[in-house]
Amino acid sequence: IGFGLPARGFRFGVDSVAGALVELLVRLDLRNVVLVGTCLGGYAAQAAANPAPEQVSRLVLLQTPAWHDGQAW
Repeated sequence: IGFGLPARGFRFGVDSVAGALVELLVRLDLRNVVLVGTCLGGYAAQAAANPAPEQVSRLVLLQTPAWHDGQAW
């Protein structure tokens, strides 16, 4: 996650960004993280929080509906 061109083979989308975020949280052994996302970043934060409840304690969503793919947070 950052600026510039994506790594070869990386398909940019909500699920791929969420997966990269979860991988980062796990590799850094971060727990009780508060994720903040606006618009598309809010969708990615929600998608990352669902499979990683031990890493994510709270979500702050700005200008983002409180669901992703029909699943409420």
